[in-house]
Amino acid sequence: MITFRPLHYPIILTIFSVVSMVVNADAKDAPTVTTTKITDSILFIAGEGGNLGVSIGEDGTFHLNNDTLEITHIADAHTDGDSVVHFKSANVLHTGDLFFNGFYPFIDTDHGGSLQGMLNASNTLLAMIDDETRIIPGHGPLATKKDLLVYRDMLKVAYDALSALKQEGKTIEQVLAANPLAALDAEWSDGLFETDQWISLIYNGLE
Repeated sequence: MITFRPLHYPIILTIFSVVSMVVNADAKDAPTVTTTKITDSILFIAGEGGNLGVSIGEDGTFHLNNDTLEITHIADAHTDGDSVVHFKSANVLHTGDLFFNGFYPFIDTDHGGSLQGMLNASNTLLAMIDDETRIIPGHGPLATKKDLLVYRDMLKVAYDALSALKQEGKTIEQVLAANPLAALDAEWSDGLFETDQWISLIYNGLE
């Protein structure tokens, strides 16, 4: 059952995080939405378009719920204007689209995003958390610090390989032919992008 309640504290983590929901009792192709209780006041809501982390009190409103929400702007990563929300007391971090858990992330190089920026953002996120932090990624399942470390390491491998080829003056066609991320393919290309698609998306944004 979906219950609609007043929205008191909307936080848009990135321009792409604006979510539109249409509920039709007769719809045959309605998206599947699942919820997981993280704490007594925070829910993880997963759907086809991405994930939300919301703080819900007994009065049925979205609110701070006696927690301190630390909102940090991180520029030039996924886009040129992303933010993360840290529920300090609950030790929960919502990363928005700075973290795609388990697959290659979308990086909007046309609007300020870059692979280097995503790598830097991952290091920033890691510095904000501890081993007990529960992480709500923009896409993918609930995560831990270990998951974020694995993601960061993948970005580092990709950045080192692709930036070296960029500095050598390789064209995107030459890079794809060289298959420099073959070691990542099996684990990371089962989400939004195949490896070649992801390289094509981000290569021109490398400096």
